[in-house]
Amino acid sequence: MEDIKHKYMITEQLAKELKEHYNPEGSSIRLLQLNLLDILKAFDQFARKHDITYSIFWGTLLGAVRHHGFIPWDDDADIIMTRS
Repeated sequence: MEDIKHKYMITEQLAKELKEHYNPEGSSIRLLQLNLLDILKAFDQFARKHDITYSIFWGTLLGAVRHHGFIPWDDDADIIMTRS
């Protein structure tokens, strides 16, 4: 399992280069991502208050693990939860 994990991870240098290329600080996509982060934080507070179980998903989860934040070119946030 550890070999598979390393196969799909990117280096810190590559992550930095991707971020600098696709969404440098102050770019419109970076500002959008910061707004999305505020929305996710507010949703998390609401979910905790109301005992709602959820998880980040798709690109949001991939970005959190692989890029330690958003995927540099991603412009949305993905969450999932049970219907109940």
